Amino acid sequence: MKILVTDDQATIRHAMCLILRRLGFTEIVEADDGYSALNHLKKGKFDLIISDVHMPAPVPGAPAKSGLDLLEAVRLDPKFKKIPFLIVSSDSDMKTVVKAMQRGVNGYIIKPFTEKTVKEKLNMLGFKTREPEPEPMPPKISKPAKPSAAVSDEDFLVTKF
Repeated sequence: MKILVTDDQATIRHAMCLILRRLGFTEIVEADDGYSALNHLKKGKFDLIISDVHMPAPVPGAPAKSGLDLLEAVRLDPKFKKIPFLIVSSDSDMKTVVKAMQRGVNGYIIKPFTEKTVKEKLNMLGFKTREPEPEPMPPKISKPAKPSAAVSDEDFLVTKF
């Protein structure tokens, strides 16, 4: 299964990719704006698109291609229109959510997102996910060595002149 993750913030893309890998998905392509996402779509077949809503223009003076613009372009192209599309955004304004629904979004995740939320949305869309491996426990910190018998706690509390 091949997934396209589009977000202008590299840290958000990497966090999403990490979660997707933990859930068992290995074929993940990243795009940093709507234009590069469309280029990736034209080059290969994808099973899922995950995109941010707000993304700046790739170069100054060019029109921005938001996640909603990308969604609309995907839904208007017969080759891509059946690909499930998830919006991941910090924008929880009802106007944006309604616009996304009107354009055919399959799911909407509010940032900050968790692994559990992503897993639930993917399962809702019919994608099989695996149970992620538990995070390794931090190493136990050994207790500090006991002070030698020659020095006691009282020695630190008593000042002698």
